[in-house]
Amino acid sequence: MLRIVTCDIGPGGASIESPEAVEAGTEVTLQLTLFDAAEEAPRLIALPATVTRAEGDGPCRLALRFAGAHPTAVEALKRFIFRARDRTRG
Repeated sequence: MLRIVTCDIGPGGASIESPEAVEAGTEVTLQLTLFDAAEEAPRLIALPATVTRAEGDGPCRLALRFAGAHPTAVEALKRFIFRARDRTRG
């Protein structure tokens, strides 16, 4: 398990910074805790992903493509993203 920094995220994938090098093609699971004022408690979701691009030796920048995630996890991520966008625009 690595603690990473999420740089950009969407329903289909993410760009992250990892403290350790990870090779392209590696399968990983991104676990996110979503904190949303519209929900009673934080929500933990797991998104299976494949590393599609890796730059650097550690820390490194990785591009992830989500595949095979449970539909409820993807929907929770979409709601979180859309609510966050609404808060920044309002």
